Amino acid sequence: MPQLAPLALAFPQQTELTVSTFKNVRGPVVFLECLKHENWSEVKHAVDHLFVNEHYSPQEAQHYWYRVTQNNLVFEGILTGVALENNSTPISTHENVLNERVQLFSDYLNEVNRQAEPLLLVHESPEFSTQIKEQICTKPPDFSFTIAQEKHELWGVPPAQAKALETFALNTPQFHLADGHHRLASTLDWGKKQQEQAVVLSFILAHDQLTTDSFLWALKEDALLKNALAKQLDYDPDLPLWVQTKKGIHSFAVPENENTLLYFYHELLGGTKALKNTKIDYFPQGKMPLHLRTNYAAIFGYTSLKIEEIIALAKQQLKLPPKSTYILPKLPTGLFIAPLTEN
Repeated sequence: MPQLAPLALAFPQQTELTVSTFKNVRGPVVFLECLKHENWSEVKHAVDHLFVNEHYSPQEAQHYWYRVTQNNLVFEGILTGVALENNSTPISTHENVLNERVQLFSDYLNEVNRQAEPLLLVHESPEFSTQIKEQICTKPPDFSFTIAQEKHELWGVPPAQAKALETFALNTPQFHLADGHHRLASTLDWGKKQQEQAVVLSFILAHDQLTTDSFLWALKEDALLKNALAKQLDYDPDLPLWVQTKKGIHSFAVPENENTLLYFYHELLGGTKALKNTKIDYFPQGKMPLHLRTNYAAIFGYTSLKIEEIIALAKQQLKLPPKSTYILPKLPTGLFIAPLTEN
């Protein structure tokens, strides 16, 4: 059962923030500049100076109602901490992780000792979210930020509603992780190494709030394609899996009762062992520049999973390969900075 643990978040002093991107990380320029240093010790020094120079202002520990407006879509839920009791997790997951990325994030946390991007968690009680929102959002937001035409609004949760949120969480068997598998694994690793109870910063929404999409998987080498191409069919838009090669676009039929992603990964590409030394580039659907397509021997695409399917997989403890799901909202890194423990 998840235990909510309010964190003392730090917010930027400016409300109109300039956005930047560094190594596929998107966030306020003032924070991303810290990540450009050569090692984590220097990153820590730079982040510490954000507080010394009052670019960020720490707040009292509390829960927040958080509303994000992106591309005319509105996402809202609770922004708070979730305690990872005894370095285990009350959060179900649906994707495997890449060990090298977990180690990278873990090294960052061990040195910098702050988290800067929430996990995206879901629950299955939209009625509760509606009711609690109506009780909290009775006045203008306590904090409001604009970044790259996105609006981020936060309301501090009053004591009565905070108690209701904590009780709701304790009565929920598990939250389900929509986005942030590597961050969760890294935070668990941090807790284990520090022998402390980690509290992971989380944005918790009802499942009907989320929008799901998928990635394109782009392979430059054709060594693994023989098995896949032997099973390809003429292109059929009604089939859930397709590939684009220099010979055109073809589809694949997925056997009944098999998960599309698991079939694609294990049966067509050969699974983890076959892919161990294979470089795959991932692009969200619709965001792969056209001029890059000729650089690849094959580009695979598939029908995105619905959030209900993702939750069902998590409940069955079935793990998809990394980069199987692309779920919105995507939150900026460094808009909120939080400690890794409640105290």
